[in-house]
Amino acid sequence: MLHSFISSDRIDRFRDLSFVFLLLAFALFPIAHLNVVQGAPIYWSEAAIGCSILVYILRRPNLFFHRISRLFREERLFFFFVGLFLLGIVSSFIFNPHTISGWGEIKSFYIVPALFLIAILLHIEKSDDIEILALAWLFGVAAASLVGVIAYLSGWLTYDGRLASLYLSPNYLAMLVAPGVLLSIFFFSGHVWKRHQWTIVFLGSATLFSLWATRSYAAWLAVVLACFATWLFWRIGGVRSYGAILAVLVLFLGVAFLHERGTEKWQSLVAGSDQSSLASRIMIWQAAVKISVDAFPVGIGTGRFQTVYLENQENFPPYLEWAVPTPHNLYLHFLIEGGALAFIGWIGCVAVVLNRGFRNRYQEVRSDVVMLGFVLVAFYLIYGLVDTPYMKNDLVLAVWGSLGFYLGALRIRA
Repeated sequence: MLHSFISSDRIDRFRDLSFVFLLLAFALFPIAHLNVVQGAPIYWSEAAIGCSILVYILRRPNLFFHRISRLFREERLFFFFVGLFLLGIVSSFIFNPHTISGWGEIKSFYIVPALFLIAILLHIEKSDDIEILALAWLFGVAAASLVGVIAYLSGWLTYDGRLASLYLSPNYLAMLVAPGVLLSIFFFSGHVWKRHQWTIVFLGSATLFSLWATRSYAAWLAVVLACFATWLFWRIGGVRSYGAILAVLVLFLGVAFLHERGTEKWQSLVAGSDQSSLASRIMIWQAAVKISVDAFPVGIGTGRFQTVYLENQENFPPYLEWAVPTPHNLYLHFLIEGGALAFIGWIGCVAVVLNRGFRNRYQEVRSDVVMLGFVLVAFYLIYGLVDTPYMKNDLVLAVWGSLGFYLGALRIRA
């Protein structure tokens, strides 16, 4: 099916084995958390990323070193902040209690995603490359969404009527499939994909249904707000079609919340119940702020939030949630895990890309692929305010892959 979507002038990219492996990395997001070999700390998407980079180096070593040096020279400020981010994560890990297995988390959640971003930037030569990679991402997410639809129709739901499908929680599924809605909008709006619009509608509908069935309010809001932010960012020139799409998403949000009006989750939220998910999250944020202040400027190290969170119980009323591996806020997460260096590095990476996008938004760049990169980055930045869309193999790659799409699109001239 993927081949039928690719026009003849794009087929040449499939003769590049390095690019094909990168394509697989995106398509395998739904199983990115699974081991290639049981017991070995190598996972499907990161194995594809490793193969992509290795093949690139072995087949074209001179080209690789030429492009990598050019990339680091042209984007030196961005990679300065990437290096600062990684330095903060590694130094915080070393200076805090840690185990040998913790290096696996450093590898999978920080080193590999940075390499993934570099691989994306090395392979993006024209806007078609972004489209093909985005299409692979959409197909992978749509496959997981279709499994979710089957699970929903089979009544395979959590105790509170939410869809988790094959994942540990509904929120994990929501974080996986939500970008699929944005990717579907991109392909549905693109004139290049007009003859495949019914297929895009089908895939997008399955993705939207799975997202709805997770009943993840944060993900719903983040998708709509990301589209709204994108519409505002390009509020003049070539965005009129996106206004209709935004209206449809707002309608979806209204209908979804109307459907939720009678549920226990909604009632406890609007009533301000001290047992609601929001109350629990506020309690977690309060604990996370204290932890970040106590551990400043070094941080607590990777994978230790649950332990330190429980150690701080005596400073707060009895927790509403005890199993809390992350602080439910992406920014607090980086500040706590990597200290001031990682936090500054992350904010710096985002600021460099957003500033460059703002300055170049009306220059001769393919606006649709730039908008795709922007809306994906905006989604994770907004969602990151109320959750941590990061500490899972597919999520870390999606976050850094979105930055790669945006920066890669900005580097392309029409």
